[in-house]
Amino acid sequence: CGVARLEFGPTKSCGSRLASATITHATRAHSGVLRRCLKQEGDWYVGWVEEIPGANAQERLREALLESLKQAVEDIIALNREQARLQAQSDYQEVELAL
Repeated sequence: CGVARLEFGPTKSCGSRLASATITHATRAHSGVLRRCLKQEGDWYVGWVEEIPGANAQERLREALLESLKQAVEDIIALNREQARLQAQSDYQEVELAL
């Protein structure tokens, strides 16, 4: 499995700093690591991120797959964040979570 590096900056809605994860190869998910699992099937590479349901992709090139998986994770997190904010409506706090 490969390892992703994700960093998030200030949000437009409230300006707070959101969770940032520094990823190292030697640690597991509870300490900030997301695992990208890769598999070659014929001419294609397929992959998924163990910790993020729905974060999967397929590409002809390995490097393209790694980038697609990173983008999938970023998109899923952004969508989940947006949905959570809509449900909370107002009067909530964002607190940084470092894994």
